[in-house]
Amino acid sequence: MKKKFAAYAAGAALLLVTAGVDSAYAIPSFARQTGLSCSACHTVFPELTQVGRDFKLNGYTMTDGKKHMIPLAAMVQLDMTNFTNKSDPGNKVVNFAQGSVFYGGKIMNHLGAFAQFTYDNGGGPNGGPAFGTDLMDVRYANSANFNGSNLVYGVTVDNTPGVEDLWNTTGAWMEPFAGGVGALQTQLNGPANLMGGIGAYALWNNLIYVDFTAYKGANGQGLMKIFNWNTASNPPVNPETTGTSPYARIAIRHTVGNNYFMLGGFVYNTQTNDTSAGVTTNYKDNAVDGEWQYTNGVHNITATASHVWEKQTGTAAEVRLRDTNAKIGYTYNHKYGVSFDYQKSENTTDHSTDMTGTTVEFDYLPTEKIRLSLQVNSYTKDATITGPASQDNNYYLNAWFMF
Repeated sequence: MKKKFAAYAAGAALLLVTAGVDSAYAIPSFARQTGLSCSACHTVFPELTQVGRDFKLNGYTMTDGKKHMIPLAAMVQLDMTNFTNKSDPGNKVVNFAQGSVFYGGKIMNHLGAFAQFTYDNGGGPNGGPAFGTDLMDVRYANSANFNGSNLVYGVTVDNTPGVEDLWNTTGAWMEPFAGGVGALQTQLNGPANLMGGIGAYALWNNLIYVDFTAYKGANGQGLMKIFNWNTASNPPVNPETTGTSPYARIAIRHTVGNNYFMLGGFVYNTQTNDTSAGVTTNYKDNAVDGEWQYTNGVHNITATASHVWEKQTGTAAEVRLRDTNAKIGYTYNHKYGVSFDYQKSENTTDHSTDMTGTTVEFDYLPTEKIRLSLQVNSYTKDATITGPASQDNNYYLNAWFMF
């Protein structure tokens, strides 16, 4: 009873504390640099609007013309989960989930960066804490005109396939951004921060977007290690990514009034070597995705969908996976939000890892820099466990602070 009371008391304290925080003290570096409010670039952060996508496309370099300090920012997340399985040791425990520091903004003309370094309370060995490199995207961007057609082009150095994308459809930026059912299993939707990559991208006439990035495993020492530096990654991560892993995307985007549309596809090939088991696996991912967004300043609707086909070959038997993700969300006045997310992963080889689940999320933003979320996570299928899938169901509470 005392533990239960303490958990609820801590959760209530979270809400009381956030209600009293003034937004003037929680302005991230991008907002300081541009002079824009967070709602100009985000519906509910970190989901992007068209302004946010163009800011990223152009290398994080847009400014208000004023001098600013070094573009640093910070983030803290607290969470609590109420599991259907009451015997789970983490049930109704308020956790310091993670904290991050960022370099986010202009470095010089045409050159900017988004670099995140995170303390993860459960990211180390045996679920212990760890601190290290998180998402990273350093890019050079410029533009040119050819016979009346505009071309925006650039170079990106980053550490996760898809982190350079402008949309919330790939694993790096896919919603929900915390919690969720975690049903997806393909490489594109799997763990990030294990690679170092360099690539080029271009947007022609504000219509056709292309991107190609080549990645290498970042387990070694030297310069590559910065892409996957972590206090918990010694010894190196196993299985290790080997060889060169290409990622390529194409997308067509168009705006009609307050409506934004994107239809695209992407491919990704990679190889891993599990030295402890002596298993080498080749992964080939092909995907299609799309996004529709309606924004008018007060009402915002975003719908995204993606489908990934993956083929695994190598030392072990061939495996084929299919990941489907679809989400629709609505926010009112950048303050109240609700979203529905559907995830399904199917192992078409033997169905031994099939999983299907949904997330209903309610968001409240007392200020632009604070996001309080309540999720209802439900599973309808989980072939990896014995018994009904519903035993994985949970309620998840998250408090997200940006500074």
